[in-house]
Amino acid sequence: MKSKYSILMLIAGGLILLGAILSLLAFALVGFNWNALNSGSPVEEKNYTHDLNGLNGLVVTGLDDTVVITGSDDDQINIHYFENDQSTYQIELTPNGELRINHSILDNWRNHIGFHFDTRKSTITISVPRTFHGLITASSISGDLKLADLQNLDTVIVSTASGEINLNQLLVNDQISASNTSGSLTLENVTANGNLDLANASGETVLKRATIKGNMSATSISNSIDINETTVAGNTTLESSSGELLFNKLGCDHLALSTISSNISGTLLGDSANYIIKASSLSGDLNLPRSGNGDKMLDVSSTSGDIDIDFSPVN
Repeated sequence: MKSKYSILMLIAGGLILLGAILSLLAFALVGFNWNALNSGSPVEEKNYTHDLNGLNGLVVTGLDDTVVITGSDDDQINIHYFENDQSTYQIELTPNGELRINHSILDNWRNHIGFHFDTRKSTITISVPRTFHGLITASSISGDLKLADLQNLDTVIVSTASGEINLNQLLVNDQISASNTSGSLTLENVTANGNLDLANASGETVLKRATIKGNMSATSISNSIDINETTVAGNTTLESSSGELLFNKLGCDHLALSTISSNISGTLLGDSANYIIKASSLSGDLNLPRSGNGDKMLDVSSTSGDIDIDFSPVN
């Protein structure tokens, strides 16, 4: 037993020694200059402008950069960004009228041996004329997405893996779709004349002061969904596995709520007498008004969570 242990210790020591030798070799290859091991070369600030003629869409594909899209009083799209030898942007207008912005990162051998010290994360800022009427699609892997102060958009589609998404002061003539994996998802002061679709795996979802003239759906796996001062003309569906469903001053005629192991609580605008109420929980407590006989519907269920819902008069 001791001999096997000794052999393992010798192997581990040999691997550590080999790693040290390789590190020293890499250090020597760059003239014993730590700065040379940093794969980030000097950053250059750049600007790009494009008019709205023939433009019907803006498509932004980021990686680890923060993407900020905001309304402006200009008559052109202005793009402000930073580049170096390893991080570049490709900007082109497609034949179908979409302005595409793609972020690329050049792979570097130093990134694979533990000597990548460039922790800078760039920000690309895109100012869009408020008169722009078209599609905006933005996606990122680990960067944040921020979209604000635009009142004439056609459709908005945003997604990221581990960054945060923030939508504020938007009026969209059709659909808003936002999805995230592990970052927060926040919408405030938004109006969608079509549907609103929200999906988040483990990040918090917050919706404040929204007007949805179509249907609304919001799903989560392990974090809460929090809806405040929002009116939905169509059907509303909120679903979560282990995150709470919370709502305050929610105006909706047809509402379906479901969780597995978390609580559901909130206040609906209106009179409970106008709602047919269906509620069930296998092991949680139920605190709801009696079902009415109107043409509105509240259908709520939880496997093991409590359900606590009341109604508030519409002011």
